[in-house]
Amino acid sequence: MPIHDRQGASRWHPRNVSVADGELTIKVVKTQDPTYRYDSAGIRTSTGYTPDKHLFSYQYGYVEARLKLPKHVRSDYWVGFWLLAGDVVAGNNDDTRIGTEIDIIETFDMWKLGRMKHTLHWGGYGSRHNAGGYPSGPHLEILDEEYHTYGLYWDASRYVFFIDGIAVCETDAMGLGGAKGKDGAALAKSQGTCRYPAFIKLSIEGAPWCGPTSGWEKNMPLEDKLVADYIRVYKGTL
Repeated sequence: MPIHDRQGASRWHPRNVSVADGELTIKVVKTQDPTYRYDSAGIRTSTGYTPDKHLFSYQYGYVEARLKLPKHVRSDYWVGFWLLAGDVVAGNNDDTRIGTEIDIIETFDMWKLGRMKHTLHWGGYGSRHNAGGYPSGPHLEILDEEYHTYGLYWDASRYVFFIDGIAVCETDAMGLGGAKGKDGAALAKSQGTCRYPAFIKLSIEGAPWCGPTSGWEKNMPLEDKLVADYIRVYKGTL
């Protein structure tokens, strides 16, 4: 559970994570800090971003989380259930087969009747950063403030994203992404699924571009939470 500034607008801290009665809870709290407007947390199965730092990682198979999402969907904060696979953070290459961030779910489109984001990122987080993926939904069923499952099947040829055991999108991760970066330089399209192990992340963070409100945090709740029943990994391929 790192202490980490996120998006220039929120901060992760272990104080916002608790475990009781078989459930893990991540709180998100609105602060009075003019910069870090949300205090929340992220948990991950690695102490750093190189393979020697992984506490748990895996290559290929199915991962699933059973989560109770935050109550307030018209929000400027969002839940992420994601993987960091291979060498993606440092930006030493822009080949998705060597390094990819795999966002199994991101909830910042939930206000659109439960639309969900399933996105891939590669090329690091600087000038070579590229991304592509798919929205899915609407998923009206996930707006009931109850538990639902969110999963990813991953092998050498495809990613398949699931909600409540139903496949909502599938990709071979070929040819995704933009052609040019913000500086006008050419970017590399995606070249397939990552071939290297991934570690797991579960988080809440906030940013002023998120949510449907044009005035950031206008009439937002003071506190919300994500509750997790389990995260399970099933190794092997189909």
